[in-house]
Amino acid sequence: MMRPRVRADLDGQETNLHSRMIWFVTGCSRGLGRCLAEELLKDGHSVVLAVRDTNAVSDLLAAHTETAHAVTLDLNKPSDIPAAIDSAHKWFGHIDVLVNNAGYALLGAVEEISINDARNLMETNYFGPVGLIQAALPMMRQRKSGHIINISSIGGFAALPSCGQYSATKFALEGMSGALHQEVSDLGIKVTIVEPNGVRTDFLSDRSLRISDTTIPDYDRSRGAQIAKFNAANGSQPSDPVLGARAIMKLAEAKTPPLRFVFAAAGIERVRAKLSEVEKDLSDWKDLSLSVTFQLGSSK
Repeated sequence: MMRPRVRADLDGQETNLHSRMIWFVTGCSRGLGRCLAEELLKDGHSVVLAVRDTNAVSDLLAAHTETAHAVTLDLNKPSDIPAAIDSAHKWFGHIDVLVNNAGYALLGAVEEISINDARNLMETNYFGPVGLIQAALPMMRQRKSGHIINISSIGGFAALPSCGQYSATKFALEGMSGALHQEVSDLGIKVTIVEPNGVRTDFLSDRSLRISDTTIPDYDRSRGAQIAKFNAANGSQPSDPVLGARAIMKLAEAKTPPLRFVFAAAGIERVRAKLSEVEKDLSDWKDLSLSVTFQLGSSK
Protein backbone atom coordinates (compact mmCIF):
# COMPACT_ATOMS: atom_id res chain seq x y z
CA MET A 1 0.00 0.00 0.00
CA MET A 2 1.38 3.38 -1.01
CA ARG A 3 2.11 5.69 1.90
CA PRO A 4 1.17 9.41 1.79
CA ARG A 5 4.15 11.58 0.88
CA VAL A 6 3.60 14.63 3.05
CA ARG A 7 5.58 16.53 5.69
CA ALA A 8 4.91 19.34 8.11
CA ASP A 9 6.45 22.66 7.12
CA LEU A 10 7.66 25.20 9.68
CA ASP A 11 4.21 26.75 9.78
CA GLY A 12 2.64 23.40 10.61
CA GLN A 13 0.97 23.02 7.23
CA GLU A 14 1.38 19.76 5.37
CA THR A 15 3.06 20.07 1.99
CA ASN A 16 3.08 17.54 -0.84
CA LEU A 17 6.54 16.07 -1.33
CA HIS A 18 6.51 15.96 -5.13
CA SER A 19 9.68 18.10 -5.02
CA ARG A 20 11.36 15.36 -2.99
CA MET A 21 12.58 12.07 -4.37
CA ILE A 22 12.14 8.39 -3.61
CA TRP A 23 15.47 6.70 -3.01
CA PHE A 24 16.32 3.00 -2.84
CA VAL A 25 19.63 2.60 -0.96
CA THR A 26 21.39 -0.68 -0.27
CA GLY A 27 23.69 -1.25 2.71
CA CYS A 28 22.00 1.24 5.07
CA SER A 29 22.94 -0.44 8.32
CA ARG A 30 26.29 1.38 8.67
CA GLY A 31 28.99 3.32 6.88
CA LEU A 32 28.34 5.59 3.93
CA GLY A 33 24.96 3.99 3.25
CA ARG A 34 23.77 4.76 6.76
CA CYS A 35 24.97 8.38 6.50
CA LEU A 36 23.21 8.78 3.16
CA ALA A 37 19.94 7.38 4.50
CA GLU A 38 20.07 9.67 7.53
CA GLU A 39 20.77 12.78 5.46
CA LEU A 40 18.04 11.93 2.96
CA LEU A 41 15.45 11.41 5.67
CA LYS A 42 16.47 14.65 7.39
CA ASP A 43 15.79 16.46 4.11
CA GLY A 44 12.34 14.91 3.76
CA HIS A 45 13.10 12.44 1.00
CA SER A 46 11.44 9.03 1.02
CA VAL A 47 13.93 6.19 1.42
CA VAL A 48 13.72 2.45 0.94
CA LEU A 49 16.30 1.04 3.34
CA ALA A 50 17.61 -2.19 1.84
CA VAL A 51 19.45 -4.23 4.47
CA ARG A 52 20.04 -7.86 5.38
CA ASP A 53 18.51 -7.32 8.83
CA THR A 54 15.80 -4.68 9.16
CA ASN A 55 16.44 -4.45 12.91
CA ALA A 56 19.59 -2.50 12.01
CA VAL A 57 17.45 0.43 10.80
CA SER A 58 14.59 0.20 13.31
CA ASP A 59 15.52 3.60 14.74
CA LEU A 60 15.20 5.25 11.34
CA LEU A 61 11.85 3.58 10.74
CA ALA A 62 10.56 4.76 14.11
CA ALA A 63 11.73 8.34 13.55
CA HIS A 64 10.44 8.60 9.96
CA THR A 65 7.23 6.61 9.86
CA GLU A 66 5.94 8.14 6.62
CA THR A 67 9.13 8.42 4.61
CA ALA A 68 11.21 5.36 5.58
CA HIS A 69 10.49 1.81 4.49
CA ALA A 70 12.78 -1.18 5.07
CA VAL A 71 13.19 -4.23 2.86
CA THR A 72 15.22 -7.36 3.49
CA LEU A 73 17.92 -7.76 0.87
CA ASP A 74 20.90 -10.10 0.77
CA LEU A 75 22.79 -9.52 -2.48
CA ASN A 76 24.06 -13.10 -2.36
CA LYS A 77 20.42 -14.22 -2.67
CA PRO A 78 19.20 -13.17 -6.13
CA SER A 79 15.67 -14.22 -5.18
CA ASP A 80 15.56 -11.30 -2.68
CA ILE A 81 15.91 -8.70 -5.43
CA PRO A 82 12.53 -8.80 -7.24
CA ALA A 83 10.64 -8.81 -3.93
CA ALA A 84 12.63 -5.82 -2.62
CA ILE A 85 12.02 -3.71 -5.74
CA ASP A 86 8.36 -4.75 -5.85
CA SER A 87 7.93 -3.75 -2.19
CA ALA A 88 9.45 -0.33 -2.94
CA HIS A 89 7.07 0.20 -5.84
CA LYS A 90 4.05 -0.86 -3.78
CA TRP A 91 5.04 1.34 -0.84
CA PHE A 92 6.04 4.54 -2.63
CA GLY A 93 4.80 4.06 -6.21
CA HIS A 94 8.18 4.23 -7.97
CA ILE A 95 11.92 4.74 -7.46
CA ASP A 96 13.61 7.99 -8.48
CA VAL A 97 17.15 7.11 -7.41
CA LEU A 98 18.67 3.65 -7.03
CA VAL A 99 21.92 3.64 -5.04
CA ASN A 100 23.93 0.45 -5.21
CA ASN A 101 26.06 0.95 -2.11
CA ALA A 102 26.24 -2.44 -0.35
CA GLY A 103 29.44 -4.39 -0.75
CA TYR A 104 32.58 -5.51 0.99
CA ALA A 105 36.34 -5.74 0.47
CA LEU A 106 38.43 -8.89 0.57
CA LEU A 107 42.15 -8.19 0.63
CA GLY A 108 45.01 -10.40 -0.42
CA ALA A 109 47.27 -10.98 -3.38
CA VAL A 110 45.46 -12.25 -6.46
CA GLU A 111 47.07 -15.68 -6.02
CA GLU A 112 46.14 -15.85 -2.34
CA ILE A 113 42.36 -15.43 -2.68
CA SER A 114 40.53 -18.60 -3.66
CA ILE A 115 38.38 -18.70 -6.78
CA ASN A 116 35.34 -19.45 -4.61
CA ASP A 117 35.97 -16.39 -2.44
CA ALA A 118 36.51 -14.27 -5.54
CA ARG A 119 33.20 -15.50 -6.97
CA ASN A 120 31.36 -14.65 -3.75
CA LEU A 121 32.90 -11.17 -3.81
CA MET A 122 31.78 -10.67 -7.40
CA GLU A 123 28.29 -11.92 -6.54
CA THR A 124 27.83 -9.22 -3.90
CA ASN A 125 29.73 -6.32 -5.44
CA TYR A 126 28.78 -6.79 -9.09
CA PHE A 127 25.99 -9.24 -9.81
CA GLY A 128 23.87 -7.92 -6.93
CA PRO A 129 23.86 -4.36 -8.35
CA VAL A 130 23.22 -5.69 -11.86
CA GLY A 131 20.19 -7.62 -10.59
CA LEU A 132 18.80 -4.52 -8.88
CA ILE A 133 19.36 -2.39 -11.98
CA GLN A 134 17.58 -4.93 -14.18
CA ALA A 135 14.66 -5.06 -11.72
CA ALA A 136 14.37 -1.27 -11.43
CA LEU A 137 14.81 -0.30 -15.08
CA PRO A 138 11.39 -1.37 -16.45
CA MET A 139 9.57 1.17 -14.25
CA MET A 140 12.22 3.82 -14.90
CA ARG A 141 11.89 3.26 -18.66
CA GLN A 142 8.13 3.46 -18.40
CA ARG A 143 8.37 6.77 -16.53
CA LYS A 144 11.25 8.05 -18.73
CA SER A 145 12.94 9.10 -15.51
CA GLY A 146 15.39 7.79 -12.94
CA HIS A 147 18.96 7.94 -11.71
CA ILE A 148 21.18 4.94 -11.02
CA ILE A 149 24.12 5.70 -8.73
CA ASN A 150 26.67 2.92 -8.41
CA ILE A 151 29.06 3.24 -5.49
CA SER A 152 32.38 1.99 -6.79
CA SER A 153 35.74 2.84 -5.23
CA ILE A 154 38.85 4.72 -6.22
CA GLY A 155 40.13 1.14 -6.50
CA GLY A 156 37.66 0.67 -9.34
CA PHE A 157 39.79 3.02 -11.43
CA ALA A 158 43.29 2.64 -10.04
CA ALA A 159 44.09 -0.71 -8.41
CA LEU A 160 46.50 -1.27 -5.53
CA PRO A 161 48.38 -4.41 -4.42
CA SER A 162 46.24 -6.61 -2.13
CA CYS A 163 43.08 -5.18 -3.76
CA GLY A 164 43.14 -7.08 -7.05
CA GLN A 165 40.02 -9.20 -6.56
CA TYR A 166 38.12 -6.33 -4.91
CA SER A 167 39.15 -3.93 -7.67
CA ALA A 168 38.04 -6.50 -10.26
CA THR A 169 34.49 -6.28 -8.91
CA LYS A 170 34.56 -2.48 -9.05
CA PHE A 171 36.16 -2.38 -12.51
CA ALA A 172 33.31 -4.63 -13.65
CA LEU A 173 30.76 -2.31 -12.05
CA GLU A 174 32.32 0.70 -13.75
CA GLY A 175 32.55 -0.98 -17.15
CA MET A 176 28.90 -1.96 -16.98
CA SER A 177 27.93 1.52 -15.78
CA GLY A 178 29.69 3.17 -18.71
CA ALA A 179 27.78 1.05 -21.19
CA LEU A 180 24.51 1.47 -19.29
CA HIS A 181 24.93 5.24 -19.39
CA GLN A 182 25.04 5.12 -23.20
CA GLU A 183 22.06 2.76 -23.37
CA VAL A 184 19.65 4.70 -21.19
CA SER A 185 20.65 8.35 -21.56
CA ASP A 186 18.13 8.94 -24.34
CA LEU A 187 15.42 7.30 -22.22
CA GLY A 188 15.59 10.01 -19.56
CA ILE A 189 17.62 7.86 -17.15
CA LYS A 190 20.92 9.01 -15.64
CA VAL A 191 23.86 6.92 -14.47
CA THR A 192 26.64 8.03 -12.13
CA ILE A 193 29.66 6.14 -10.81
CA VAL A 194 30.80 7.35 -7.38
CA GLU A 195 34.39 6.58 -6.40
CA PRO A 196 34.88 7.02 -2.63
CA ASN A 197 38.44 7.27 -1.37
CA GLY A 198 39.48 7.01 2.27
CA VAL A 199 36.06 7.51 3.85
CA ARG A 200 36.16 7.68 7.65
CA THR A 201 33.76 4.84 8.42
CA ASP A 202 34.39 1.37 9.87
CA PHE A 203 35.30 0.06 6.40
CA LEU A 204 38.91 -0.54 7.48
CA SER A 205 38.01 -1.87 10.93
CA ASP A 206 38.39 -5.46 12.06
CA ARG A 207 34.60 -5.75 11.83
CA SER A 208 34.46 -4.90 8.14
CA LEU A 209 37.81 -5.57 6.52
CA ARG A 210 38.28 -9.15 5.39
CA ILE A 211 41.73 -10.51 4.65
CA SER A 212 42.50 -13.79 2.91
CA ASP A 213 43.35 -16.66 5.25
CA THR A 214 46.02 -17.78 2.80
CA THR A 215 49.28 -15.83 2.77
CA ILE A 216 52.28 -16.46 0.53
CA PRO A 217 55.56 -14.99 1.86
CA ASP A 218 56.63 -13.79 -1.59
CA TYR A 219 53.84 -11.19 -1.42
CA ASP A 220 54.71 -9.78 1.99
CA ARG A 221 56.44 -6.75 0.47
CA SER A 222 53.55 -5.81 -1.85
CA ARG A 223 50.39 -7.16 -0.28
CA GLY A 224 51.67 -6.97 3.27
CA ALA A 225 52.89 -3.40 2.99
CA GLN A 226 49.60 -2.18 1.50
CA ILE A 227 47.47 -3.84 4.18
CA ALA A 228 49.73 -2.28 6.81
CA LYS A 229 49.01 1.13 5.24
CA PHE A 230 45.28 0.46 5.41
CA ASN A 231 45.53 -0.52 9.07
CA ALA A 232 47.51 2.62 9.87
CA ALA A 233 44.96 4.80 8.07
CA ASN A 234 41.95 3.45 9.97
CA GLY A 235 40.33 6.30 11.87
CA SER A 236 42.15 9.06 10.02
CA GLN A 237 40.74 8.70 6.51
CA PRO A 238 40.40 12.08 4.75
CA SER A 239 36.82 11.83 3.44
CA ASP A 240 33.88 12.79 5.68
CA PRO A 241 31.01 10.30 5.16
CA VAL A 242 28.34 12.91 5.93
CA LEU A 243 29.79 15.34 3.41
CA GLY A 244 30.11 12.46 0.99
CA ALA A 245 26.43 11.67 1.46
CA ARG A 246 25.50 15.30 0.86
CA ALA A 247 27.61 15.28 -2.32
CA ILE A 248 25.71 12.23 -3.59
CA MET A 249 22.45 14.07 -2.93
CA LYS A 250 23.70 17.02 -5.00
CA LEU A 251 24.57 14.65 -7.84
CA ALA A 252 20.99 13.39 -7.85
CA GLU A 253 19.67 16.96 -7.98
CA ALA A 254 21.91 17.95 -10.90
CA LYS A 255 20.32 18.38 -14.31
CA THR A 256 23.37 16.89 -16.02
CA PRO A 257 25.28 14.85 -13.42
CA PRO A 258 28.71 13.43 -14.27
CA LEU A 259 29.25 9.83 -15.26
CA ARG A 260 32.10 9.64 -12.72
CA PHE A 261 32.47 11.45 -9.40
CA VAL A 262 35.54 11.13 -7.14
CA PHE A 263 35.78 11.79 -3.41
CA ALA A 264 38.36 14.25 -2.03
CA ALA A 265 41.74 15.56 -3.13
CA ALA A 266 43.51 12.23 -2.59
CA GLY A 267 41.04 10.54 -4.90
CA ILE A 268 41.56 13.14 -7.61
CA GLU A 269 45.32 12.65 -7.30
CA ARG A 270 45.04 8.89 -7.76
CA VAL A 271 42.87 9.28 -10.84
CA ARG A 272 45.27 11.79 -12.35
CA ALA A 273 48.23 9.52 -11.59
CA LYS A 274 46.48 6.64 -13.37
CA LEU A 275 45.65 8.86 -16.36
CA SER A 276 49.30 9.98 -16.53
CA GLU A 277 50.42 6.35 -16.44
CA VAL A 278 48.09 5.46 -19.31
CA GLU A 279 49.17 8.52 -21.31
CA LYS A 280 52.84 7.57 -20.84
CA ASP A 281 52.23 4.03 -22.10
CA LEU A 282 50.31 5.39 -25.10
CA SER A 283 53.13 7.78 -25.93
CA ASP A 284 56.04 5.40 -25.27
CA TRP A 285 54.52 2.58 -27.32
CA LYS A 286 52.72 4.62 -29.98
CA ASP A 287 54.87 3.40 -32.87
CA LEU A 288 54.30 -0.25 -32.02
CA SER A 289 50.57 0.40 -31.61
CA LEU A 290 50.38 2.02 -35.03
CA SER A 291 52.40 -0.80 -36.59
CA VAL A 292 49.45 -3.20 -36.34
CA THR A 293 47.28 -1.01 -38.60
CA PHE A 294 46.44 -2.41 -42.05
CA GLN A 295 48.68 -0.79 -44.64
CA LEU A 296 47.15 0.91 -47.66
CA GLY A 297 46.71 -1.65 -50.41
CA SER A 298 47.29 -4.62 -48.09
CA SER A 299 45.10 -7.63 -48.86
CA LYS A 300 45.67 -9.24 -45.47
